Amino acid sequence: MGTSHISPASQVLSSDFSAPLGRRFVSTIFDFLLAFTMGYVVPILGPILFVVYFLCKDAFPFYNSQSVGKKLLHIKVVDARTGEGLQGDYSASIFRSITLLIPGLNLIELILLLSNRERLGDRWAGTMVIKE
Repeated sequence: MGTSHISPASQVLSSDFSAPLGRRFVSTIFDFLLAFTMGYVVPILGPILFVVYFLCKDAFPFYNSQSVGKKLLHIKVVDARTGEGLQGDYSASIFRSITLLIPGLNLIELILLLSNRERLGDRWAGTMVIKE
């Protein structure tokens, strides 16, 4: 008998690796407050900094596919197919985050997350949040 090989993506898709709902929620609130603070404190460029940080926060190469909030709570975003982090994949980061900035759609995201733990943004981007 040979040993079975489990790919990183198969491991990632396991519910054992999924990030706890509470950590996801707190990290999102923290990141929103951080982005809002940047947007409020920096004159003229503030709103641009808010949008850029909030949309691209999971793709910045210097944080290992983690926003500041996710880093603090030991969770990260990965591609659901490959298990790889989003470092440098700004389109996936934008797709998964834009739904949180659109009024009404952000409420749908909350309902989806509370009902089955998968956000619409994660479905669009093909991503998921896992424990670090």
